[in-house]
Amino acid sequence: MGGENRRPTWPFLCILVCLFVLAATAPKLWERATDVGPSHSRSLLAESVPEPEGASLQESEHTARTAVASPAPASVPEIGREAAPATVVDTVGPPLTMPQTEPTAIQGAEPADMAGPAIEPPSAPPEPIGEAGAEATALPGAVEAPTLPQIAGPAQPIAAPAVEPEPGAMAAEEVAPAPQIELPAQQADRPDSLWPEPTALLDQLDGLTGNGQTGQWARETATRVREFGAAVAEGSDTASFELGRLNRLRAEAEPMQSSLEDTELADRFAGARYALGRRLALWREVMLSGGLRVTLGEPTAADWGRLASRLERVNRKLGTSVAGRAWREYLAWERLEAAADASAADQAATRQVARETLARLTRGGFNARQRRFVASSPLAELTAELRYWAADPVQVAGLLAHAEQYERTGLPSDAECLVRDYLRLAGASDPRTKPLAAWLAAEHRDANLRVAVSEGLLNRFLPSRKPEFACVNDTILGNPVSGRSWLRSELAVRMIPDPQRARLAVEVRGALSSQTESTSGPATFYSDGVADILATKRLELDLSGIHCGPTEVAVENDLRLRGVSTDFDGIPFLGAFAQDMALDQHEKKQPEVKAELDWKVSTRAQAMVDGEIEPRVDKLNQRLRERVLEPLAALGLGPALLGAETGRQRLSMRLRLGGDSQMGGCPLRPWAPSDSLVSCQVHESAVNNFLQRLELDGARLTVAELREKLARVLKVPELAQGDAEHDEAEITFAAQDAVWVEFDQGQVAVHLAIARLKEAPHHWDNFQVRAAYRPRVQGRSVELVREDLIELSGELSTRSEIVLRGVFSKTFSKQRPLKLMPQALEQDPRLADVAVTQFTIDDGWIGVALGPQRGQRQPVVARRSDAEGAK
Repeated sequence: MGGENRRPTWPFLCILVCLFVLAATAPKLWERATDVGPSHSRSLLAESVPEPEGASLQESEHTARTAVASPAPASVPEIGREAAPATVVDTVGPPLTMPQTEPTAIQGAEPADMAGPAIEPPSAPPEPIGEAGAEATALPGAVEAPTLPQIAGPAQPIAAPAVEPEPGAMAAEEVAPAPQIELPAQQADRPDSLWPEPTALLDQLDGLTGNGQTGQWARETATRVREFGAAVAEGSDTASFELGRLNRLRAEAEPMQSSLEDTELADRFAGARYALGRRLALWREVMLSGGLRVTLGEPTAADWGRLASRLERVNRKLGTSVAGRAWREYLAWERLEAAADASAADQAATRQVARETLARLTRGGFNARQRRFVASSPLAELTAELRYWAADPVQVAGLLAHAEQYERTGLPSDAECLVRDYLRLAGASDPRTKPLAAWLAAEHRDANLRVAVSEGLLNRFLPSRKPEFACVNDTILGNPVSGRSWLRSELAVRMIPDPQRARLAVEVRGALSSQTESTSGPATFYSDGVADILATKRLELDLSGIHCGPTEVAVENDLRLRGVSTDFDGIPFLGAFAQDMALDQHEKKQPEVKAELDWKVSTRAQAMVDGEIEPRVDKLNQRLRERVLEPLAALGLGPALLGAETGRQRLSMRLRLGGDSQMGGCPLRPWAPSDSLVSCQVHESAVNNFLQRLELDGARLTVAELREKLARVLKVPELAQGDAEHDEAEITFAAQDAVWVEFDQGQVAVHLAIARLKEAPHHWDNFQVRAAYRPRVQGRSVELVREDLIELSGELSTRSEIVLRGVFSKTFSKQRPLKLMPQALEQDPRLADVAVTQFTIDDGWIGVALGPQRGQRQPVVARRSDAEGAK
């Protein structure tokens, strides 16, 4: 999982788990006793499930997601601190190839800093305009297109300021080659029957019919599903009645579910109940929209004025500079303006031009400055608008078919069909599209990474502090003070409850003891003092990094006079009189002395805490930007922060890793044990989104080229080094779904689809490979081990199967398990009583949790009934 263990066969472990979970437990930032900022701040990235208080949190999240409405037609996407370039939206229509144009030649232009592989560009993207303004955009975020209402709190976007270009300020910059961008034709939306039978749901119900406790409910539910489908397909008035009966059946299942003692049966029953519930919500919206024969998002509902407004704003930003002219040439501006002319509007032509322009704006190969420019307003708004125009109108029957197809297969190509439907529905002005868009956002574009970290775990990594001794040489009320002091202090992390943000505080509690003497005129005062100090530094985490608030210091001084001496002590009567006068003056000045002393102790404590924490937070933010946000942005993976919450004992964050045109997770995720110190849930869509960004569909590469590509994309040069035995072997990947993963039934399955594997003089065509891994857990160690045989499918001879199984058995070797925990974490003595208490793989999710080790307790798999109650 750590950088040293990253492998090309499992790159997502590096991107997801290493970058987000391990950040919480890295003790290196606590090298000094007062180094409090980075350690706990870093662990903010590590966790997010709410455990006992989390049950209600998950419940409220799901309620909010399913109840939310779609945006208004003219909604403008929120511009994150820096949005990553997103992928091209594949839409209906024939495959198209971007026209090749010569890049603008600029004297002295330097090659762009490529974040990905070298590819052929349709034309070279120019240098950003007004780079100073683009730089004002903070860190990479996600540009949602179009934006749905925030569910768990605002993401607090920072829009880049409009910057007027200076004539000749920037010039077109050469970039490394980029691929020709082809958009495959969409499959026919309208199935043979208007009603697509929910075969995945019916299969789940069929698996419950053989049990005496669940059989009657499952059979009746399956019957009602089929009767409802027939009624909807015919447009019968009985459809509403059948939908009501299905809702009652789902309600009856809740007490039945809690009574099941067989854990495996309870899991399957809860899964079927949840699958029924999510479809009932969709079917209800389908009926309210007008039925299966309705087409939504038609050209008549298009807002041509909105498109023209977006174009005008971009045109003003481009100005008349050299860079502006280069960008217009790159974007084929005249064709775009002509296509947006409502007086001669042609929906098909506009869609074609929108696809081409969108392909250029979301292409790979942009350097960091170009990404910032494209992600800034108003270009990000135009990109969001073009996603709507690039998609076809949505036939409701086709939407249902796409949803059921994705439920059945989970393939990335099927996910793309749903995403296209969502983009068209979310951007349409027809009010009937809003509930359907909201359903898609809640059920298929939800967070696919959820992390939570507890206060208890953070405090384990805080150092114990030794007493600090110091000499005192100061002045109070203008009088010199000298002596010695010693400070005893403790560090602690405290959560700051907030329903919408990830917030915590570092507390420094100290007791400052001192023995001092102060001279005022002929008198010298000897004092003992004890000052109780509480310094609080508030921190907040979002996608722009960790933000420090002002340090608040509270001081309570107890200063006691130990004795007094004067220059007249040796003179009878006069010495006593002088001491009495000195004591009287001392008593009168005590409030002033205490006020000044409190102010000085408070000021110095604040300076000390700020000096220790803020530089380290700045350093951590730089690492976060360089190691997490910028690499994800370069791959077009966002991330997008969908929600954060801080409870009394833990904080949680929900993120989606993926571009605007990619899938997210679903709400039904594992529920971590209530005593977990840190937990994480990762949906397979996060991994598949990353694999899509590798652009392997249809690619033809040698083994050596594939290793180099992975090393370049992941920025891990050692991946390019490997066994050169088969370096000349050439792999042609399938045109779609070339590489994808599946998390289900306790397995992580890696799928490869290969059009041709060639190693002279042999070659094999059109076959698929599946390698399944199961977890092996011991203490804090987690490994994925391949247990089953490599599965091959396709038209292969017995001899070919034997050869290929041998080849891929070496690629996915049983002798090389995939370690998910770094060695430093496994051996850290501060976690001696901590073990993996959960590692579950089911329904597209991996859930892992660390918690206190209790005897021989084995890692638990979260029951589906628990997850159902917390969805």
